[in-house]
Amino acid sequence: MDPKPGLIVLFVVYVIATLWLGGRALATTEPADRLRAARAFLVVVFLGVPLSVALILAL
Repeated sequence: MDPKPGLIVLFVVYVIATLWLGGRALATTEPADRLRAARAFLVVVFLGVPLSVALILAL
């Protein structure tokens, strides 16, 4: 079975989640909420690096 379609779908979900979390982090005004949203955004971006490497190596 070819893992490429699954990786591509996962990467698309990753991009959508990154855009949503980034927008949420920028839209909040309370400092504590903004920090929490920025940390969540940072975690998602950090997890996207191995996903990007896996996608590049699979293609």
